[in-house]
Amino acid sequence: MSLSINITDLAVVANGNADKKEFARRSEKAAALVQEFSEQSSLAAFEALLNGPQGNVMAAAIAAASLAREVNDQSLMVEQEVTRFLEQAPKS
Repeated sequence: MSLSINITDLAVVANGNADKKEFARRSEKAAALVQEFSEQSSLAAFEALLNGPQGNVMAAAIAAASLAREVNDQSLMVEQEVTRFLEQAPKS
């Protein structure tokens, strides 16, 4: 289920002085990428849960706990990417 996210196109400029119009354009692209990643990650988690161990309650609980850790890790990756991008945002 593990997915990765790295929005490389969001490195606006090395020195952080991004043009506001360009930053806005890239922000829209970033939002679309993050939304797509989140949707795919959620669908993968749901599929993994549905295809998990059948009939063995303990195995199902262990698989669900493992899946929850993965989903949490995915959420942290998304948060880190968004934070990284926001740090490059033009200051008003």
